[in-house]
Amino acid sequence: PVNVVTAPPAQPGIITGITAICPTKTLTYSIIPVSGATGYTWSVPTNWSIVSGQGTTTVSVNAPNNATSGNISVAATNVCGNSTLSTLPVTVGSNGSVSAGVDRFICTGTTSIQLAGSISGVINNNSEWDWVVTTGTIVSQNSLTSNYNLPPGFTTGTITIKIVSNQTTVACPDVEDEMIITVRPLPTATI
Repeated sequence: PVNVVTAPPAQPGIITGITAICPTKTLTYSIIPVSGATGYTWSVPTNWSIVSGQGTTTVSVNAPNNATSGNISVAATNVCGNSTLSTLPVTVGSNGSVSAGVDRFICTGTTSIQLAGSISGVINNNSEWDWVVTTGTIVSQNSLTSNYNLPPGFTTGTITIKIVSNQTTVACPDVEDEMIITVRPLPTATI
């Protein structure tokens, strides 16, 4: 059978791989195969190199000490041309940091507080960090300033809330920070 191709392939889907990098690293990026594509053309930021996989759906790349931030990009190809690029922004730096905010002291009966987390360095988007709690709930896991709901009936003691780098998207040493909430009984007045 003859396969007639009349147009370039569709744009590749989302590129999966690490987005925050502390060199020197060899990393893997991939996409799901595109229907009608006969090959793939990958590009990497300045000073990076493609180690293997050019022309396929998965590439192994090297981010050396002088690697720069930029985009990992891929186009699907066939005899009619190239698709629109699919890109994944990547950030290169020497470190990343997270902060859960200052410790808090609250009174019994307080049901929620607003968090004050922060991120810096190569950690610069929501997929690169996570809130971790063992009790209570974070209203919006992807917000550094989300509300934290204390567990019902918690009247005294401490609760630890952590923010940690997400090792599925950050190729740097693990970083984490914690904030301690101290719940104190209501003050009593004496006459």
